[in-house]
Amino acid sequence: MSADNMWSELQNYKCTIKFYVANALPAGKAVKMSETGVYSGSTTLNLNGCDQVVSRIYSGLAIGDRGSYTATVTSETPATFTVSGTNTSNDYGPFRFTGEASLVYDKGGSLQMTNKLSTTTGTLDVRQGTVKFLKGSGWTGGGTNVVLRGGTIAVAKDAGATAFGSAQGVSATWMRYESGTLDVLAGEQATVRTVLYTANGREKSLVPGVYWASDTAQNVAASYKLSWLTGGGSLRVLKSAIPLGTMMFLR
Repeated sequence: MSADNMWSELQNYKCTIKFYVANALPAGKAVKMSETGVYSGSTTLNLNGCDQVVSRIYSGLAIGDRGSYTATVTSETPATFTVSGTNTSNDYGPFRFTGEASLVYDKGGSLQMTNKLSTTTGTLDVRQGTVKFLKGSGWTGGGTNVVLRGGTIAVAKDAGATAFGSAQGVSATWMRYESGTLDVLAGEQATVRTVLYTANGREKSLVPGVYWASDTAQNVAASYKLSWLTGGGSLRVLKSAIPLGTMMFLR
């Protein structure tokens, strides 16, 4: 498949499409993953180390079919799948990212992931719009990165345990906050290993603990309130990135 193709939409039904060049998918155009009916089935885009840019990725599967099939973006070596443009669609589907595939979401509207775990070691980078994890979904690869630099990452009902970890209280995810919102539904707690941010030109990390929104009714210290955390839920941070060092006593 050559670069800079001009078709209006790539429709992937029951098959794997593997790329051998970057930008084979036409920028500004959509990708449709599967369809209800005779075209129902699992689909895969194998980036194969080749970055691709599209305006939209969506599924034609009916709600009842989403538990049976997956829409996978994968890569054996690092590669980035970018969803970017002026499209403001709200898209649902059993999307998952595996291998070393990264996702950059840089458009209005939303990408709502349903009932599948993304086990990639690649990065989730949200710049505008919303990436939302529904029940059974999450970005859970070991040592993976989540970057919030605009837009919203949302954690829905029953998704707190898996949003950034394999189980409640377990996570290897490093989150970097630059701007935007982490929206965790009331009653849910998302867990990350570490949260990095920059203040006064210096890289810092949140101390371990449970954080709430700045307007929370919870009786917590101000240092455990975040202006960029919304929704009524909480964020648990397991570790600081700043080494504590070693204390020595000389006698």
